Amino acid sequence: MQRMKSGLLLAFAFAWLAPAAYPEGLNARECTPLIITKERVKLFFEAARAPLEKLAPQVYQLAADSERCRLDSGAKACGLPDEPLKSTGLKQIFQYYVKRPTEEVLDHQQIVTHKSVWIWQPYVNQR
Repeated sequence: MQRMKSGLLLAFAFAWLAPAAYPEGLNARECTPLIITKERVKLFFEAARAPLEKLAPQVYQLAADSERCRLDSGAKACGLPDEPLKSTGLKQIFQYYVKRPTEEVLDHQQIVTHKSVWIWQPYVNQR
């Protein structure tokens, strides 16, 4: 009985102290499709301003997170093609994980306009 109490106390202490030891948890990065999409679009526009070699760590991290998302949610949910990547070059990785999925979304997205935007109302100086 004493052994079971000490084992239970030890398990409780570990469960209570584990969040303090790992503040962001064991899975530090969440890989949901929404987070992957936001990171992908952000990286897509950063690549227009910076050389790809400077963004290499972010591209590799997004590739790893995208593959984790593919395992958790499926390829379609994460915006990835069904066929695997056949190359390991930085440009091909960027093309596969960032550029192609982002361009597909931008090509299929409809522009939404509201009728309130159609009416031009000039600024009237009221006194």
